[in-house]
Amino acid sequence: MKVQFLVIVFAITVCRKAKVCEAVVTVTFEGEFKSCDNGMELFGWDMSKLDILMMDNENITLNGKLEYTAEYKSPMTVKISLMRLLDKEGDSWKEEASRSFPNFCDVIGKEDEMWTNVVALMEKKTCPFPKGHTETFDNANVGNVAETLKVPTDMLGSWKAVIEVGSERDGVNVNECTMAPFLLEDV
Repeated sequence: MKVQFLVIVFAITVCRKAKVCEAVVTVTFEGEFKSCDNGMELFGWDMSKLDILMMDNENITLNGKLEYTAEYKSPMTVKISLMRLLDKEGDSWKEEASRSFPNFCDVIGKEDEMWTNVVALMEKKTCPFPKGHTETFDNANVGNVAETLKVPTDMLGSWKAVIEVGSERDGVNVNECTMAPFLLEDV
């Protein structure tokens, strides 16, 4: 459930920009953030005390704490990819959509982006994010992101969202990655 908000918003954004939306689908997540298949370390975020809740009114609510267990400073590269499973064995994935940011710190405060509502709720809204910094959310309403999500019917099936982040720490470039598998099913 922790990755649900990010992936739903990204999928809605891709759907709108591609203008190829046809079928109404549900999104089912298969657990929490996981390590990527590329060997990169997981993000330096502790989300164990953060709940991302879908309320009855279809609003997303954040409750709890997000702690940075590593420093993130400018420039901070970010790449968000949606990948579709091509075979039943789970060996072959195809990147269907992605967004890359050479320096996410330059766009974190930009309005009308997939992260705008979350950043608006944060105490610290700009880079750097120091190790040990904690963001606290007290039943914070992110808003209704449960708009009807329509995608071409040939896009139904198994997917994963992959998020890669790069930042410099102690003079060394560090790249981290997390992913979340999910299923797009026809309603």
